[in-house]
Amino acid sequence: SNILGFVSSTQFFSIHKKRMPESRFASADTGTTPQQRRAVVDLEEESTALIPTAPSPRERSLEEKSSSTTGGITSMGLKVLVLLAVQNSSKNLLMRYVMKEKPNFLTSAAVIGSECTKLTLSTLYILLVEKNSIASIIQYFKDDWKNTLLVSVPASAYNLQMTLEYIALANLDAAMFSVLVQTKLLFTATFAAIVIGKKLKYIQVISLVLLTVGVMLC
Repeated sequence: SNILGFVSSTQFFSIHKKRMPESRFASADTGTTPQQRRAVVDLEEESTALIPTAPSPRERSLEEKSSSTTGGITSMGLKVLVLLAVQNSSKNLLMRYVMKEKPNFLTSAAVIGSECTKLTLSTLYILLVEKNSIASIIQYFKDDWKNTLLVSVPASAYNLQMTLEYIALANLDAAMFSVLVQTKLLFTATFAAIVIGKKLKYIQVISLVLLTVGVMLC
């Protein structure tokens, strides 16, 4: 507020200085000391520096990019969501096609095979894209071994979940399974509120209600 008041006062002075006749302003300058005239010049320079200038094209593009990032979903986020939807749908359809005839193979072996594929792709990404070595991966696990042990608990639960998904897709069609499997979000939010004490936002509660209605309609 002090800066705005300073800028407005200096702008007021400069406007009235421009409106004042030159002869009158010159006569006013003749009655002032050099220190006073120098103070007036410094005041005008500071006010000019404080007045906002028009942003450059690069600054405008950065502002638009930041506003699009904070104001809503970005284009990259939208692409990731589309790929995730395609991946989930394709996985359910493929698993249903495989399990429809109830083939005689170990579902745990299929889960381990899919996880090994993910591990291979992740390792290739680290080696080829990030240009890191195998030693860096090993060193990362050594430095963060406590979190690695903790992650093994949800990893084991995920292994059990994937095994049960094979059994479910052997008895349900892909469309019904895709809807019913989303109830994990409802249970996750419920246990997060009960066990962790996490407070849900209003929009999150509405989303969970719509999800529950969708499952009931299915």
